[in-house]
Amino acid sequence: MAGHRFGPDDEEARRILTTHFWVDHLPTSPQETFHLFAPFRFRGHQLGIVQRRTAWEGCWEIFEWRFKEGDERFHVRFPQTGEMLALEWKVEPARERGFDYRLTLRGFKGYPSQWYTRKRWRTGSLEELEERIRAFVPSQR
Repeated sequence: MAGHRFGPDDEEARRILTTHFWVDHLPTSPQETFHLFAPFRFRGHQLGIVQRRTAWEGCWEIFEWRFKEGDERFHVRFPQTGEMLALEWKVEPARERGFDYRLTLRGFKGYPSQWYTRKRWRTGSLEELEERIRAFVPSQR
């Protein structure tokens, strides 16, 4: 997938990819399962988290990420298993379902290939990320 470009240059697409959290869809109830993908930077490290979750429970994996010189793929390594993936990716505008961007990831075994985010869904700290996730998950009535 060579079409990872967004707008005028690759740097803008990389910035959007690595500074936002992404979901496969918005849940309509606290019990509905959804996936979350969130690259971030923490104390000089490039890390990320991928989750399969509801408002009440879930499972997650932490990964390390980077871009290699001369290689346009998004490289991830899962420290728990040592598994390494080189993902083809594409960020593009997506106005459907109230989202601003769509991310396509190819080669992300066991996870969705389509992800969505909004301009204001920036990753920030892990605490801020969890707070932002809670904001869009419907509350128990």
